Amino acid sequence: MAEIYKTFKTLQKKWRSTGAVPRLESNNLWQTYHHHVENFYTFLHLNREFRDLDFKHNLDQKLKIIELAEELATKPFTNKVFRELQTLHKMWKEELGPVHKEHSEDTWKRFQDATKIIHDKRLIYNASLDENYAKNLVEKQQIVSQINAHATMPYETHKQFQQASSTVQKLRDHYFEIGKVPAKDRDTLWESFKDATRTFNRNKNKYFKSQKKEQLENLNKKKDLVRVAEEHMNSSDHQIVTPLMKRIQHEWKSIGQVPRKDNDKIWKQFKNACNTYFENLKKDRNGDTPEAIEALKHKTEFLKNLKEKEIPTNRTEALNLVKSITSEWNGFGRVPKDSKDIDAKFKKFIEKTLKGLDLSKEEIQNHVYESKLRDMFTSNDTRSFDYEQIQLRKKIDEITSEIRQLENNLQFF
Repeated sequence: MAEIYKTFKTLQKKWRSTGAVPRLESNNLWQTYHHHVENFYTFLHLNREFRDLDFKHNLDQKLKIIELAEELATKPFTNKVFRELQTLHKMWKEELGPVHKEHSEDTWKRFQDATKIIHDKRLIYNASLDENYAKNLVEKQQIVSQINAHATMPYETHKQFQQASSTVQKLRDHYFEIGKVPAKDRDTLWESFKDATRTFNRNKNKYFKSQKKEQLENLNKKKDLVRVAEEHMNSSDHQIVTPLMKRIQHEWKSIGQVPRKDNDKIWKQFKNACNTYFENLKKDRNGDTPEAIEALKHKTEFLKNLKEKEIPTNRTEALNLVKSITSEWNGFGRVPKDSKDIDAKFKKFIEKTLKGLDLSKEEIQNHVYESKLRDMFTSNDTRSFDYEQIQLRKKIDEITSEIRQLENNLQFF
């Protein structure tokens, strides 16, 4: 009998190790198996001791399964809970045999009750899933509509497309973060999402392709301006070149973007050429030229020697000397702007000399003014001539106004 029981357990083990069968046949096959197992215990008159031990073992294991199922029934439903319940049912059917008839109905009822609770929760869960899927569908459709709106928007600048690309990427990321949608809508929604994204990317690529061509044209335009700036950056013809340099600077600003890899390089070239010219212009206007520095050197030495020169007592000789040294002084040329005080010292020396000749105030002013005009003429200082002309006209207007006022007053009297 022990040998028969051993063979029976071997067959049970083979049953459990055999793979799955079609679901439609599974329940009938298990019931047939279960029927024959019970027949084995009933009709073969297995030794009661072995039978009781097996019944007890099966009862203990089934009670453990029931406890596990009842614990699962207390948890919120998830797919994991359902998979664990299916595993318990498989163990109940395939790995365990019958129990004493007095326990059979109770154990099965407890197990079925726990199973029913889980199945009811599953129904509620699936219903809520359908509701969530419907909400997800609406949200994803809205995202597709937003991407379509960006895909058909007439963007005109690089910055606008960059901002739109960032927005579309965020919409795409959010689309994938949203959960599932109803199965019947899944394929249609996915196709519309892909179409919207492709349309946006196609328009963006088309724009950037045209931008690349335009940027190359802009690069050539800026290279032309760089050549102009570098050709004139060392020019001293400021009257002609200054307006030219200002014009090409304004033109540079009106030209659009160039390829990013060339932007810094060509800007530095243009900036260096313009800076070189305008620094030279500033030095020239300030008189900081080599000629002006050399003139300062000569005038400093000349003024030092002039203080030691003896002035003739004869008025005519003294005036001739004044004219001679003034002409020589003007012949040195202009000095740097921040060294103009040396001209003031020379002027002061001349005025002091003229005062020593008992000249009238008017004669002294005439000599000083003539010296001033000769200085402007010698240095070819057209700007100073223009300024002097404006001042003279202003003075004439003031005198004319005073004359008219005096005539009006005389008529009144």
